[in-house]
This record gives sequence, C-alpha cells and structure tokens, in this order.
Amino acid sequence: MRELILMLNPSFTDEDKEKCVHIIGWIIQLANIARRKGLLSLESVVKDEDGVFLKMSIMMIVDGCDPEEIKRFMYNLILAEAPIGYELLSRLIMAEGCLSIQDGENPRIIADKLTAMLGDDNGDYQKRVESYNDTRFTARVAEDTEKDAWKRWMMEDDSGDPERKISALEIIMRHLSDEAIMRLLKEVENVELGIALKGRNPALKRPMRLIPKWLRDMVFEDVYFMGPVRVIDIEAAEDTMINIISRLVSSGEIVLS
Repeated sequence: MRELILMLNPSFTDEDKEKCVHIIGWIIQLANIARRKGLLSLESVVKDEDGVFLKMSIMMIVDGCDPEEIKRFMYNLILAEAPIGYELLSRLIMAEGCLSIQDGENPRIIADKLTAMLGDDNGDYQKRVESYNDTRFTARVAEDTEKDAWKRWMMEDDSGDPERKISALEIIMRHLSDEAIMRLLKEVENVELGIALKGRNPALKRPMRLIPKWLRDMVFEDVYFMGPVRVIDIEAAEDTMINIISRLVSSGEIVLS
C-alpha cells in the first residue's frame, strides 16, 4: 500500500525531507524506550500534541492490536486524508517506524530504514538523527551527581521489581559461571564496559562484584567522568558483550550452564 501512495505523490522536496529528520529522531527515541521498558511504557510518553496519527497508532500497539490491523488503519487513514509533501512523508515515516517498534526491531536498524526513505546516500541524515534528543523522550542516561551513586546501585535489589524488563544480556549472564564471566571481562574493552554500565543493567552487577575492589572503584570513576551516554550506544555496548559471549561459547572457551 505504501508503494501505491508513493505512486500518487512520488516526489518530495529537500525541505520536506529536512522537516522529517526530527520525526525520525523522535521515533528512534520511542523505539529505545520500548526496547528497554516494554511497549506498555509508550502510553505514558505519547501526548495529544504529538498528533492524532502517531498517538492512535502507538495506542493500538500498546493495546496489543494485530500488526496487520494497525498497518491497515495507518495506510487507510493516509489515503483518506490525502496529504501531500511533508505531511505525506512524515506519516509514511511514522507508519513504518511504528510497525518496526511493534516488531521489536533494533533502534539502529529502524534508523537506517527510516533515513533511507529520505534518500540518505551519504549518511548526513543518519548523523543528525543520532544526535537528536527530545527532553520528553530522553534517550540519554542522566549524569550522576555523586560518585557513590554507583556503590548504591550495586547494593540495590532488583529481584523485587515486577515491572522491570529483563534484558537479553541478563538472561545470558545467568547461565555463565564466575570463571566464564572473568574470561568475558578479559575480552571486553574498558570503554565498552563503561558505556554498558551507564545503562545500569543488573546483569553487570555480578561481573563488577567479581573483580577486585580497587579495580571496580577505578571503573566506576571512569564511568562517572564519562558523562551522559545515549541509549543507542548503551544498547550497542551490550550487544557487543553478547557477541563476545557467543564467540567464546562457539570456540569452547566458555560454556552455558
């Protein structure tokens, strides 16, 4: 159906595309929130001022509607409204973005897909989308105001929070022995570990408890001075750790219990 709509209005100006950069950045932040906190969390961040089209689409996702039903709703609404130029392009981007969020796609993949709709041959739009930040849909982890915040985090009990979304990294780490985790830490770059720690993923508490206190304090100090980090970079660092685990398992250096 998207192809049919594009046939009716095939051309978009550079100004149309320029206006859509913030739409894509906005959707990527929604994707990051959904990935970390679940689809239900989107209900509390999408407001009336975001427009009827996006709000209704997100609410259908939150309500667990069938993807094909959501797709028909969005594209039928576009056909009924018959928008042109920026209005059309922005709705097509929202439609593709919402469907990708519901499908659980990686935010980085969604960003690539949506910027490609702008004809982003040299990556200029991609770079600007990556730097986009809307304070309502914060994609950055707040900077710590106290260095001992990390010590408090280490002491927190996460097991009693029924709303907490368990990450893939946390699930995998549960199946690693202490020896396997120490082997993993030898392969992880300090910078990657620091970025991953910015997300305060409970999966990383056990590895940090296994290393000597002096080393742990030094790592946390590095993380503190690192400042704010984008969620998209935290996700990438966690994915890197998962890939290292997969490689070590495949080579027989570590085993999953």
